[in-house]
Amino acid sequence: MPIKKIELGILFIISVVVIADGISLVNLDRMRAGESGTYVIFLGILLLILAGLYMLKDIPSEWEKQPGGRQVAEAICLLAAYAFVMPYLGYLISTFLVTIAYMVHMSGYRWVPSLAFAIVFSVSTAWFWAWLVVLVPQGFFPWPEV
Repeated sequence: MPIKKIELGILFIISVVVIADGISLVNLDRMRAGESGTYVIFLGILLLILAGLYMLKDIPSEWEKQPGGRQVAEAICLLAAYAFVMPYLGYLISTFLVTIAYMVHMSGYRWVPSLAFAIVFSVSTAWFWAWLVVLVPQGFFPWPEV
């Protein structure tokens, strides 16, 4: 099966799921849920239109097989793992672990600079989200408090 058909299938499934999620939000009787749902429906329709345009376009020959495709797949898997573990470990710890994994495994940096950067990045972004009063998953290490 050509890769374009797989990509289109995934894009169409995601757009249908997003539109369905937006419809479920519109039907809630909570404050501002209708506005949020309408925005989500808009994003799903936009993704559906873009996927349709992608379906009509031919794939350039330079897109057929490029080196580095494995790194893209690994980065997507790392992002999916980050989204999966964040509710359990919390923002601070999951951001720290994913930053370490990305820097050491994907980028090839050494452990000491990677650890230093991951600590600074995860703590500073946690403080930044707390300063903006954005609620992030706390996990079992409830810091920073908002």
